[in-house]
Amino acid sequence: MARKDNRFPVCLSDDLLAIEKEIIRRERYRSHTECYESFLRHWAISQQEHALTGGWASLPPDGRDTMIPIFGALLNPAPARRAAG
Repeated sequence: MARKDNRFPVCLSDDLLAIEKEIIRRERYRSHTECYESFLRHWAISQQEHALTGGWASLPPDGRDTMIPIFGALLNPAPARRAAG
């Protein structure tokens, strides 16, 4: 197994952190790292442009920040996935 010594801080707004916590709860990730690694693996497999959010990366920070609470509002209450087994 590869050592995980490539550490770096990830600074999330309160709204994005709330979204991440909901993803962790629903998908039953054990850590922020597991969640982040899952997104990276998904991208590596699909390598598809983010049709809905790709262009937002070029917006100024204030423009992006106004969209984040909208994403949080889109979350529907959903039960966590059941553990396999």
